[in-house]
Amino acid sequence: MNSWQYQKIEKKHSRNDNFGLTTAEFMDQNVMEATKATMGVVWYVVLSCDEVFIVDNQYWLIVHCYVVQNWARILILISLDLLFEGSSSDNQTKVIMEALTIGGGCQEIRLLKSSFSLG
Repeated sequence: MNSWQYQKIEKKHSRNDNFGLTTAEFMDQNVMEATKATMGVVWYVVLSCDEVFIVDNQYWLIVHCYVVQNWARILILISLDLLFEGSSSDNQTKVIMEALTIGGGCQEIRLLKSSFSLG
């Protein structure tokens, strides 16, 4: 996707109290569609995860990846998830797999056939 497709927002929509939220939701939907489209055509993915512990004792897991498309490296943020069940490796693996299948749009059989590098 080369540009945001704002023309899809209804023409009758005017600026009101929820205009910012509506725009953010629309942008998120477009980014997720573009992410799934990009992840659907690449076969090699460099996956990167970062666990963050914040002041209020919560663990967050950031999952992003790099792919090469048209000889250019592209960074894709796949998910930012709160680790409700703690930061064990089993839970992190579960969250990463959910991020790839839901946020990345990859089916499990596709994940088995792709090459992933974790760093």
